[in-house]
Amino acid sequence: MLGKGSFGKVMLVRFKGSRELHAMKTLRKEALIRRSQLAHTSTERYILQHIHHPFLMKLSYAFQTKEKLYMVSTLSPSLPPLPPSLPPSFPIRF
Repeated sequence: MLGKGSFGKVMLVRFKGSRELHAMKTLRKEALIRRSQLAHTSTERYILQHIHHPFLMKLSYAFQTKEKLYMVSTLSPSLPPLPPSLPPSFPIRF
């Protein structure tokens, strides 16, 4: 896990085919509805999907299940090193 917030968490994921690392943000729909954050989340998705800047992460995929929303973004090279708590199954090779 890379981070945790009020509505969900951000996890480090690896694509099966390409083996690329991405950040996946998971948001609980129930928490978004209860705190009236649906418009903010929709705006966040729109901005991340359409913005192109070297210092910002680009939204690669967005999907949902009955209970959660998911946003998968590229990892920014300007981010600090990954946390040491990652299991050894996450070797980073460039």
